[in-house]
Amino acid sequence: MDDRKAIQFWNGQLLELETSEKKVYFTELIQREPNLIIQRPVSRKGTPLLLEGENTITVYFHDEDHGLCTFDSKISQYQNGKTVIEKPPTKNIKKAQRRRYFRVQVAVEMNLILPSTKDTAGEKLFVHTYDISGGGAAFIFRHPVVKVGDLVNGSLQFKINLDQKNIDFTGRIVNVMKQENHFYRISLQFMEMNELIRTDIIKFCMYKQIELRKKTKNES
Repeated sequence: MDDRKAIQFWNGQLLELETSEKKVYFTELIQREPNLIIQRPVSRKGTPLLLEGENTITVYFHDEDHGLCTFDSKISQYQNGKTVIEKPPTKNIKKAQRRRYFRVQVAVEMNLILPSTKDTAGEKLFVHTYDISGGGAAFIFRHPVVKVGDLVNGSLQFKINLDQKNIDFTGRIVNVMKQENHFYRISLQFMEMNELIRTDIIKFCMYKQIELRKKTKNES
């Protein structure tokens, strides 16, 4: 890693963790010194990462100057309940060589056309995303309007600086999970998406991370 511009960790930064079993979990940084204290990691389906002793993980995160970065480390849970990742030396942090569909929690407009039935045409649904990545999106709804495996057509509207994007997509429903507030979190995976279009979504996710970083700088 080129250390002319130092890697920076910051409170509120999103992290993606991959276990030795190749399972992926998501979390947020709470405290960055002396080690990285994080919220309890959960999978895309909301399942928490179970920790017994010290576990080896690979961490992915976006840095404002270096882009998507990664490092290997140890994760453990202290007796006070805090989840801690050993902070690596800068020399052990590398630019990620493979694409990761990094998830960002952000609300953007999303229009969906639900599957049609033999009696009715597909219902049109207007929602806001709960989170989004280059691989898919999730939204919250008051009842399960779709089931796992359904195909939907949709469009996303978002803005990067002054550049307005309108992206059409086909998606497959991959998860429908009831929340504690009795609403449902519904996740979809983008299908057969043009890589240039997917790149626009990834750029938007990185833009929102940088925007959040600047906001936390101003508040500190």
